[in-house]
Amino acid sequence: MISDQPEIYGEGLCYMSVCSPLSVEDTEAWVRRHHIAGTKRGWRLSSEKTFACGEPNPSPCNKAAGRMHYLFDC
Repeated sequence: MISDQPEIYGEGLCYMSVCSPLSVEDTEAWVRRHHIAGTKRGWRLSSEKTFACGEPNPSPCNKAAGRMHYLFDC
């Protein structure tokens, strides 16, 4: 079952992939509240136009309507 909250589905040292039903602004606020980046900049929507797999950033979720995939970096 898909949650009504954002879900992190990939995380590295400086990157985070999030599936979210929220706007990008609200998702960014959720990520910053729940996951300390440890950098002055903190988590922000990445300026990368695609994920490593080539999927556009952001892009619609392929498993649940109304959700988006966002790539964040710090």
